[in-house]
Amino acid sequence: MTQRVKNHFKRTPEATRAMMALEGSFKSSGLEPKLQDLVRMRAPQINGCAFCIGQHATDALALDEDAMRLHLLDGWHESALYSERERAALAWTQALTRVSETHAPDDVYTQVKAQFSDAGHRIPARCDCLRLIHSTNPLVSSSLEDPGGTELHPRQAGRMHRLP
Repeated sequence: MTQRVKNHFKRTPEATRAMMALEGSFKSSGLEPKLQDLVRMRAPQINGCAFCIGQHATDALALDEDAMRLHLLDGWHESALYSERERAALAWTQALTRVSETHAPDDVYTQVKAQFSDAGHRIPARCDCLRLIHSTNPLVSSSLEDPGGTELHPRQAGRMHRLP
């Protein structure tokens, strides 16, 4: 596989700054960091973005996420390793990532609303995270960015993260 574009994020600094500002908004939403990383990892699994899966798995492991939970994330609905709150977040992630098929169903929204006390603030923050992921996955996938590479990649508002 030949990489098409080397580090798209460095080549488009204005867009990258805007994306990092959106990431900062999600980071300050009050959602637990481990839950944020589960969401950040699940959407690229659905979208088939190896680079982003690797990025977010690395981030989750750095937060002492259990490796088995990351291995089973694609089958979260069949595993007892996820809390009801995480299940609601993952169901909403899946519904919005596949919105052309699911149309963001009311039953999933009701599940999310029941698990998040400040649903009026946190649900839009989760949508912002997914908007960021859904804009990043096609960029990285189309450039054929190497998931095992060591290129710098924007992570968290204003911070650069190096993949191992």
